[in-house]
Amino acid sequence: SVLYMLQHVLGEENYRKSINLYLQRHGFQTVETWDLQKAIIDATGMNMDWFFDQWIHRGGEPIYGVNWSYTADPLSKTPVTVAVEVAQKQVQDVVVGLFKMPITLEFLYADGSSEKRTVMVDKANQTFRFNTPMIPVTVVFDAGSNVLKSLEMQKIVLQRTQMYLQTRL
Repeated sequence: SVLYMLQHVLGEENYRKSINLYLQRHGFQTVETWDLQKAIIDATGMNMDWFFDQWIHRGGEPIYGVNWSYTADPLSKTPVTVAVEVAQKQVQDVVVGLFKMPITLEFLYADGSSEKRTVMVDKANQTFRFNTPMIPVTVVFDAGSNVLKSLEMQKIVLQRTQMYLQTRL
């Protein structure tokens, strides 16, 4: 599972380059975690210490509380604004801290279309806002289930601008 998350963070090409270099250097040998970290740095130039610290050297997993809502204004050039609020709810102590991970959000629409956006969740509480072409039916947090986690997803809270309400009345 941790290697799957690493692949998600690095991307397919960087992951493949890193693993190939790691296997060339250490095939059939006893290794340590640092050997993989060094291969990643050498193959990609990316320092992944933060990743290994939170997923290998520390404990726990994130508990994400997610709530999403939208504001619709048909008279605006960007008629829909979607807000996704993310809270990390895990108990933090000397072993478990805040987690830093790229999370893919997928907006699913009634016409069958969808779009994905990736955000970096790395704070206790964050709000991400997106302009979308229409009101989503739902928002999928961590589309593809790339991150080990517990998830508490809240139902949508409908918000409309006063101007929209006046046009409907």
